[in-house]
Amino acid sequence: MKKVFFAIVLLIPGLLFSNSRIFLDQSIESKATHSLKNNNYKILEKTSAINKRPYNVQKYTLTLDWRSIFTAKTIEGENRYYKGINKIDIRIDTVKLDKIELDAANQLIDSIKSNSFEYQPTYTQLGNKLIINFPSTKLLNDTVSFEIYYTYIGKDNIGFYLYPKNQFIGLGPAPKRDSIFLISRIAYTMSEPNDAHYWMPCNDQPDDKAYFEVNVQTPLNIMAVSNGIPSVETLSDSKIWHFKPQYPMATYLMAVTASEFQMHQDFYNEVTNPDTSIPLFYYVWEDDWASDTTNGGAYNAQYSFRNVPKMIEVYANLFGEYPFESYGMVAIQPFGFGGMEHQTMTSINRTWLRGWYETGIAHELSHQWIGDLMTCATWYDIWQNEGGATWCEALWVESYAGISAYDAYLQYYISWYFKDSSLYQIPIYAIPIDGIFTYPLSTLTYNKAGFVYNMLRKQIGDSTFFPAFRNILKKFSLESVETSDLIEAWKEQVPNFDFDTFFEQWIYSAGHPILKMDAYSYIWGSNNYKITLNISQTQTGMKVPFTFKTPIRILFFKDSTEQTYRDLYLSKHDDTLETFISFRPDSVAIDQTYLLCQVTETTLGINDNSIDNNNITLFPNPVSKGNNTTIKLGITDYSNLDISIFDELGRKIKEINKNYIVNKNSNIEINTNELQTGIYFIKISSKDNLQAKFLKLIIM
Repeated sequence: MKKVFFAIVLLIPGLLFSNSRIFLDQSIESKATHSLKNNNYKILEKTSAINKRPYNVQKYTLTLDWRSIFTAKTIEGENRYYKGINKIDIRIDTVKLDKIELDAANQLIDSIKSNSFEYQPTYTQLGNKLIINFPSTKLLNDTVSFEIYYTYIGKDNIGFYLYPKNQFIGLGPAPKRDSIFLISRIAYTMSEPNDAHYWMPCNDQPDDKAYFEVNVQTPLNIMAVSNGIPSVETLSDSKIWHFKPQYPMATYLMAVTASEFQMHQDFYNEVTNPDTSIPLFYYVWEDDWASDTTNGGAYNAQYSFRNVPKMIEVYANLFGEYPFESYGMVAIQPFGFGGMEHQTMTSINRTWLRGWYETGIAHELSHQWIGDLMTCATWYDIWQNEGGATWCEALWVESYAGISAYDAYLQYYISWYFKDSSLYQIPIYAIPIDGIFTYPLSTLTYNKAGFVYNMLRKQIGDSTFFPAFRNILKKFSLESVETSDLIEAWKEQVPNFDFDTFFEQWIYSAGHPILKMDAYSYIWGSNNYKITLNISQTQTGMKVPFTFKTPIRILFFKDSTEQTYRDLYLSKHDDTLETFISFRPDSVAIDQTYLLCQVTETTLGINDNSIDNNNITLFPNPVSKGNNTTIKLGITDYSNLDISIFDELGRKIKEINKNYIVNKNSNIEINTNELQTGIYFIKISSKDNLQAKFLKLIIM
């Protein structure tokens, strides 16, 4: 599968939105097989999706000799081969076992040795599988160790990547757009989702976490980077770099990188114990560390990494203390990804050192909690990791810019989902493995799943949500978790919330509510107005719920100065809801920062149907920014109207005309050059403001 870096970027004052680790591909159809029965949104009986092998890896002890790949003249053929030894300790998890199957590709097995048997085991390589036959049967809970001696013989950059010095990379980012050449030879591994077995023999499944120790021998001028805190042994002609992380991890989170790096160190002081410092290790090429330029014209790691300690503090306050012994980043180029959250040592695209990719850095850091501490058990469950980290980008923005910036950030991300209606028919759960990081299906993995986290937060409420989520992270610390496990944990933490319905609709099913609302207000005593809301759902699709049963927040506005909201519950396909507020509203909206939905039409009236809704239209709609759209009026009962444009949150942003004089079939053109891309509502109200028509406008 060809993997190409793709970043979604939106620049607004002080913010840059970047979606990391996304690939381009043509696939848009999910193979998820989950279906609804009788429109009953209770979690159906589901078997585990884990393809569990009859053993559990306890530890990998990996020794790599990377001297020759850095001294060879080319990177072709034998010049990219290296020797490795992987000592694998396993525990037997079945009644008896006489062989095991491991994953191993691009590797020539030289020999396998073991002290766990009287005789040495035999082995067979079948495709990408390595079968090790035991000389004698092992029983439940027995432990077995193997030393696998192998030669990496891969020809292509998959799992293991090697690039020569001076290779042309392409043009750098704006504003400079300079030609980029590699300033040093570089080797690195990149394993997500299932590529670890292309560079070392292993059980390449995310549910089997194991301890990982690695020793890498390099020439004297080369620095190796891996998980955990480094130590180095210097020999006469080489160095051996030692890494021994303190906590187990999934194989896709194990990584090794080497080049002519310089290491720079910072510290994070724990929020729970300020006297305890966590070391932060940054590996970059010498010329990339510092620069007077901060506008993207030069690599500047010192500037790009300046807020990492503060980011850790923000997430530690929200999710619990930073969970590992160290953290760091290594800048890689070329890299077909934005970033990759290897446990304690994130790999990032070197391009991130030349611009406002701060939310990408925050994304990968947050994975240390959501993805590394608590890990998806299968790739069906990857939404937990990537949706969580996308949501965490918005949390970082909120920490310095407030809740409105948080909402705007997520609204931008979810707009990418709304742009492709084919995604409305595909559930987040069980996206095929070749689509989870590939656009457009990655829009579900990242964008929609991120908004699911937002809905949980807002519908449960911060005071309950964050303590509950901290407890869930603690419960599943260092474990791999299926979606069904997560649901049960949430039910334990917040028993008064209907998580069965929530996850059935938003994770196991496809789509979202598409709503049409008519709202009417009536005087109900002094400063008391009864509001009746008629809300219809119009979404369709085989895997889309006919009726979403969900909390919904209704916003009420008067003169753009007075506003309030009511949290109600939508339970029927065609529902009528009633509430009371203290003023007569002149506009009403469904809060789309609270609920993932589309609103096709909203009408507000007070016992008056003089505006004929069927005779007011907007065309074209959607409209491309820069093109005009036209309101076509067919009104006979009014001699003047007020016409204004509101954003999605009900804020008036433009008056088209006050007391607009109209004749039957009058047309009004709207210049979209004055508006940003997004969703708007055009309010057409009568002179006494007793009747209003809202037209939804989408600017692409």
